[in-house]
Amino acid sequence: FAEGENLEISNVKQTTNSLSLTLSAPIKTQVSLKQFSFPGQTLYLDHRATTYETDNRGRISFQLPAGVHDVSVKYEEQYLVKIAKALTLFGILILVIFTIFRLY
Repeated sequence: FAEGENLEISNVKQTTNSLSLTLSAPIKTQVSLKQFSFPGQTLYLDHRATTYETDNRGRISFQLPAGVHDVSVKYEEQYLVKIAKALTLFGILILVIFTIFRLY
């Protein structure tokens, strides 16, 4: 689930929209998660949102300080996607209402 120098991995949990694990490193190290970077994903290090880079394979990569840390990646819909879904539902509702009134 992750690659890095002298890295210990435990407590791995993965769902369709999140990945969480505990990482332990004796020294500060560069970690690449086996998770491709995708718009809408947020990396949390010890429950705080943090920035990340994309490695040469397109995966999430970040600096992990020495010690034991909780790491999670969550997909959160972007604002534009939420608006698009709302407009789609509104359009379907209008279509249903229009169809019902045309029948009577």
